[in-house]
Amino acid sequence: MGALNFESISSQLDNTSTDLLNLSLLFGKDRLSFMVYNDYKRIFAIRSYELDDGKGPDDNDPYSPVKSVLIQDDLLNTAFNKVTFSLADIPATLMPGKLFEAVNAAEYVDPLVPNAEDSLVHYDAINLDEIINLYRLPVSINKLASRLFSQKTIYHLFTPLIHGFRRLAIQQKELSVYVNIRFRTMQVLVFNQQDLLFCNHFNFTSGKDFIYYLLLVFDQLKIKPTEVPVFLAGKLTRESEIYHYIYRYIKNSNFVSLPDYLKFDILDIKEHEYQFFDLYSLALCE
Repeated sequence: MGALNFESISSQLDNTSTDLLNLSLLFGKDRLSFMVYNDYKRIFAIRSYELDDGKGPDDNDPYSPVKSVLIQDDLLNTAFNKVTFSLADIPATLMPGKLFEAVNAAEYVDPLVPNAEDSLVHYDAINLDEIINLYRLPVSINKLASRLFSQKTIYHLFTPLIHGFRRLAIQQKELSVYVNIRFRTMQVLVFNQQDLLFCNHFNFTSGKDFIYYLLLVFDQLKIKPTEVPVFLAGKLTRESEIYHYIYRYIKNSNFVSLPDYLKFDILDIKEHEYQFFDLYSLALCE
């Protein structure tokens, strides 16, 4: 099983039946994180595991470490009212909802997302079908989730990020850029207030790679890094190589704050306010 790297659990969880609570879970090949909260959006627990860069007991299955955590974690093996989970690190493509027909989903996704015999075509409708997020869901993950959680809803990582960052973007006067960072991967979204202009996923191995891809987005959209604010979330610290590059090339950058649609009053997460923004945003997908 992966290494536990963060945990904040309220003592009130012991006095609350989990079948009255909701579970949001987000994982990629690098990390698995989840939170437990009630219908009033008060969070009772957050737990996160590092997954050793996708290495596990079964080298032929990149999701082996994920499966180990899902099976062995005590909280995950209890009954919940609702379960929402999201997958990172799998390809996806977005298209306008007005052009989408469900019967043709495979035709839309196959040219852009590599076909795999052990995957299913899946899609998320965002903002009353304004945007459709198409991807391939690994069959093994779907089967395991179905076995563990009787009531579950699945989303690709882009979906909660669009919801979460859009709430921040509508507070800006014009363009704004949002970056979510995971282990060697980054998701970049650009909004003009509520309108999504750009959304993509990049792999990187160094700070130089990171800033190259970020500046490439600026170049493609013909916007200047000295004029447009950049908001940061995820696996990042001010001491990291990545942040030094951001500080050098981006004039106006800020870490995102805790979202106002969740209540954190019974948890201690002061040093991790922006690191689980992608997980928090899953609460907006219900």
